[in-house]
Amino acid sequence: MSGISYEEALARASSKHEIDVDDARETAAYWVFPVLGIGCCGVLVEKMTGKLVEFGSHTGIDDWVWGYEQGLLDHPTRDLVVISVNDADRTYQTLRQFIIAYVVRARLEHLPATFEECAGWQSIKPLRDAGDAFVWRSQPPQV
Repeated sequence: MSGISYEEALARASSKHEIDVDDARETAAYWVFPVLGIGCCGVLVEKMTGKLVEFGSHTGIDDWVWGYEQGLLDHPTRDLVVISVNDADRTYQTLRQFIIAYVVRARLEHLPATFEECAGWQSIKPLRDAGDAFVWRSQPPQV
């Protein structure tokens, strides 16, 4: 497996932010570096490509990593597809946090339901907190 080294990843992350090196995390695919500062809780550097992904600060670093792994930080913003619903109330309450309420109600009547271009960073916390209320996936926008 080729790609960038830890030192290269650290240099990329450090070029934009003050990094907390002691709390850096590593997986098979990326490194995550917590940021010491306001407005960004951390950065992720992909091992294969060296791509730097900056996280915001509206939620914790674990939520951002989860969102990255679900494709919720991809550009362009992905479509959200609801495949099945286990708890209708929780599903509705979750989706209306980042989708217009009347759109949610109408589309959930026929599954699978696709919500165009709303599987983005704003949906990370609500989707993660929803647990097993519904089954969903993100997918590239349909052209």
